[in-house]
Amino acid sequence: MFHEIYSTKNPNILWNLTLFLALPFTGVYLFIASGYNVIWGANCFVSIIALFLFANLYYAWILGISGVLAAITLHVGYNWIVDPIIIVDKQNLFATYSTILLSAIITYVIYHKFREDKIKQKALEILGRSIAHDVTSPLTINLLSMELIKQSLKDKDYKNIDKHIHNLEQCNKQAMQDVDIMLSSIKADDSIKPKDWGEYSIIKCVSDALDKYFMNEEQRKQVSILDKDNKKKDFTFIGSNTLLCHVIFNLLKNALKYAGDKAKIEIFIKNSKLHFKDDGYGIEEEVLTNLFQKYATTGGHGVGLNFCKEAMRKMGGNITCNSVKGKGAEFIINFNVPHIRKKK
Repeated sequence: MFHEIYSTKNPNILWNLTLFLALPFTGVYLFIASGYNVIWGANCFVSIIALFLFANLYYAWILGISGVLAAITLHVGYNWIVDPIIIVDKQNLFATYSTILLSAIITYVIYHKFREDKIKQKALEILGRSIAHDVTSPLTINLLSMELIKQSLKDKDYKNIDKHIHNLEQCNKQAMQDVDIMLSSIKADDSIKPKDWGEYSIIKCVSDALDKYFMNEEQRKQVSILDKDNKKKDFTFIGSNTLLCHVIFNLLKNALKYAGDKAKIEIFIKNSKLHFKDDGYGIEEEVLTNLFQKYATTGGHGVGLNFCKEAMRKMGGNITCNSVKGKGAEFIINFNVPHIRKKK
């Protein structure tokens, strides 16, 4: 049962709870309940030794003392309260209790697995729809552009042919970039550090990301880096340039898509944090609540933003969002203090 939930946010708590139940608590209780049988005493002794092998000294003492006290309390409470009112023999009582407990555990595990499978299936559907949407649009534009090129060839209008080819090139580059950004979200849970893990300048990373990100002329006019040449605000962080680039790609993609064609997108540094701010449509409160959740999306936001969250956690940081519907949105990328070194 605990193995199924070790991937949660507090694996150390679950691990220590497992040690507490499996070793000192069970070992001591069975030793007392057996009437201080020598064999169960040896079992208890081995369990305590195992506890000190599996946990560090500090936690081993806490878990050991807590286990002994809990076992004594349970045994005394059973003898004083339960035993006098139980008519059936203790073996049947223990068998009934064990069967009920095991059934509850099996039910929980099955439900947990079913829920995880259902969530993953939903995530795949969301990812599939997102990719299909971002591929269908450029394919439609490609077909239309080819028809226009054919017509221009008939009319020998070479200027228009060059224009349509340029539009095709822009459309295909954008489509390839969008699909690459979405597929990168699948790799967010990978526990292995990227090959380019090291120390990087934040301003250089942002500048490189904007240079690599494909935007047309109108989109480039919407985006501005306020602190591009401000060396006093620059700082270095320990992490991956590739991961941070994909985080920036996701934020730019969402801002350009959902903030509106007339929205201004500002990128700036404040208190060793990277800010992405736009004055667009903003995000509704109910959407904002689940914005970074895994396997969840509303209006096309969730898949990529969960990747951003996981990528920043991998680099020892975090990402948050402040937004009011109709008044724009601001994403704040935070690099934890131990991972920040101010540029001299």
